[in-house]
Amino acid sequence: SSGKIAGFDISSSYLKHGNSFYLDGAADGTMTPEEHRWFISSSKFQVTHIGDITGSNVFFTGGTIAGWKVDSNRFYKDNSVYINSNTEQIYLGHSDYDSAEIAFSGSGEGKLASGAINWDKNGNLNVTGSSVTLDISNFDLDTPTLDIKSNTSTSNPQIIVSSGSGGEQLV
Repeated sequence: SSGKIAGFDISSSYLKHGNSFYLDGAADGTMTPEEHRWFISSSKFQVTHIGDITGSNVFFTGGTIAGWKVDSNRFYKDNSVYINSNTEQIYLGHSDYDSAEIAFSGSGEGKLASGAINWDKNGNLNVTGSSVTLDISNFDLDTPTLDIKSNTSTSNPQIIVSSGSGGEQLV
C-alpha cells in the first residue's frame, strides 16, 4: 500500500511527486501536514475536498460561471450584458456593440438610448431625438459663435442670447 511508481510516492490515500504534485483521496480540509488540505495540489493549482479551486495563471476559454457564459474573448449573459476583452468594450442589450442599446468602448467613446446619445473618444457629444428637456436652475451654453445663458435674477429673470462678437439680445 505504499512505495514508488515512476518517481511518484504512493501511500494508502495519496499519490505525490515531491512538492509539485499531490492527489489525496482522504483529504478533508482539516488534516495535517498542510498539504493534506487539498484533494488535488500542484504548484499553481489546488482543489479542496469540497471543490473550491485556487489557482494562478488560470485561463477559462468556455463554460458558465454563476449564470455568466465565458468564451475566448467575452464574459456575458445572452442578449443582456457583454464584457469583451478582445475589443475592450462593454455593451448591454445585444450581442454586438453596434446593435447594443448601451455601449462603452475602451477608447472613450460610447452610446446610450440605442445611439440617440453618443460621444466619441474626444468627448464630442451628440444628442438626437424628438425632444430634450433640461430642468435646471442655471443654464450657460458657451460656444465660439453663440452664447445662451439664463439670468437667475428673481426680480427680472431673463434669457440672454449673445453672438460671438459680443452683441446681446434679451429674450
